[in-house]
Amino acid sequence: LSILIPVFNDSEVLEELNTRLMTVVPALCDKLEIVLVDDGSTDNSWKKIEELKIKNSNIVGIKLIRNFGQQNAIAAGLDFVNGDIVIIMDSDLQDRPEDIPKLLEALNKNDSSMAIAKWKTRKDYFFKKLISKVFFMISQKITKMNIQPNLGVFRAVRKNVIEELKKYQETTSTALGLLYWIGVDYVTVDMDRDERFAGK
Repeated sequence: LSILIPVFNDSEVLEELNTRLMTVVPALCDKLEIVLVDDGSTDNSWKKIEELKIKNSNIVGIKLIRNFGQQNAIAAGLDFVNGDIVIIMDSDLQDRPEDIPKLLEALNKNDSSMAIAKWKTRKDYFFKKLISKVFFMISQKITKMNIQPNLGVFRAVRKNVIEELKKYQETTSTALGLLYWIGVDYVTVDMDRDERFAGK
């Protein structure tokens, strides 16, 4: 199992993230890697990642030279993951590590290529929720991709899908957008999205 997490200015969160992941995930797999991609953080995130690597041999750290944005950080991390299943999640603990088993269960039960969190509730700021809604509405109008509303970054993806994704040298789309475009079958899992653990 690979867990891919883009990190941007989340030094206050990473210790708790590691603790909660290691409480839940080792029981789910024989071999684990946690890939933390520092997306040009300006706080102590990279230093914290290096400290956690000493404590936890499952952690792989990738440091980008500057801030490229969440989607590009995910794309960079996908080049390094080795797991049969890849979990993609945010670093701020709005995506709960404790919900990873739900994604894996849905993936296997439905024999799907991907299982995605669908937010029933979101403890986000009004402006962030508004931007997400507007982005969804615009993308539905200007593309032919059939994407359900309220889907999160939080998901489980099979390795064969990741390998297929790497064949596409598309530079005008995001990695997650390409997953829909190439027609990956997926199942959604209803979840609640927490508030940020710390920071903003």
